[in-house]
Amino acid sequence: MKKLAAGLIASALLVPGTATTAFAGPHDGYPGYIPTQSSSSVPKHAEPGKPFKVKAKLGVSSNGQPCQGTFVMKVHKAGGDVFRKNKDTDGDNKTFTVTLDKPGKYFIKIRFIPAFRSPCKGSHTIKSLTVS
Repeated sequence: MKKLAAGLIASALLVPGTATTAFAGPHDGYPGYIPTQSSSSVPKHAEPGKPFKVKAKLGVSSNGQPCQGTFVMKVHKAGGDVFRKNKDTDGDNKTFTVTLDKPGKYFIKIRFIPAFRSPCKGSHTIKSLTVS
């Protein structure tokens, strides 16, 4: 009988210790995590040798200060990277001026890389463009 009582008490003490606890994660509303959404406006068509504008925008899901960091624009073609440009966000949207000389289909990827120790999360977007 003493062994049964001791076993019941021991199991009752173990149950709260094995219960799962909620950890703060990126989708739990943790205040040190600000989701972002990158977007860009890229023309569908461009002429060879003529400059065009690519606008990089950052959407922030908070009412706090804008996210600090860097926009990285990479231009890809089927053969690989064509070039890349960086601009600091300074809490604002940025515009890149691009000139492509060779005809073909290109992909323009805009990435937001948050500043060191920023509570903002990085994001990216990809758009296609035809030069002819």
